Amino acid sequence: LHSPYTLSLHDALPISAKKDDDHAAPVSTKKARKPELSRAVRGTMFRLLGLSLATNAPKYHGYTSSPDLPEFSASVAFDPTTGSRLWRWEWEKTIRQSPYNAAFSMAIQNQVLADREMGMYKDVPEGDWPSLEEAVDSAYTNLRRERESQVDPNKKAKKDEHRKRGKKRGLKEEKQRRRTKALEDARLADRKSTRLNSSH
Repeated sequence: LHSPYTLSLHDALPISAKKDDDHAAPVSTKKARKPELSRAVRGTMFRLLGLSLATNAPKYHGYTSSPDLPEFSASVAFDPTTGSRLWRWEWEKTIRQSPYNAAFSMAIQNQVLADREMGMYKDVPEGDWPSLEEAVDSAYTNLRRERESQVDPNKKAKKDEHRKRGKKRGLKEEKQRRRTKALEDARLADRKSTRLNSSH
């Protein structure tokens, strides 16, 4: 039996790629935190990866990540105990770039929706469910960062340093823009004052 919530590969594509959908909802630029939905997605993702939630692993929204994230394999594997399929992320690519990742994203969404139909995730606000695909994308992005830190501990430090320099440069440029605007406003006010004085 197919759940009424079952998604297709078409649903896994970004809205901009669905050219035939005249009634597609506009993409929201506002990113509000949705911790309950994130927990549901994160837990389901680990379950489909076949990872146990170790209590001593780093926490993220109440769930934990495994210190040994499995490498990608194009072959289909199954859990010897449960018989469930073990999914794998193609770490070097995004969800949009890899058909394997797109299929895994759909599997997570379908499983979360199936679990919801069974009465789970009642703590997730009704208004958060349209953001399910975005929550999966975010969970994968964060997990990729965790994996990068595990594979190359110095990579995260380098990225943090690069981000810090970018922020500092941005603040410097913003300060310069404010200073330039203040000077232009002062010159404009001075011109207006000169014109008023000359008219008298």
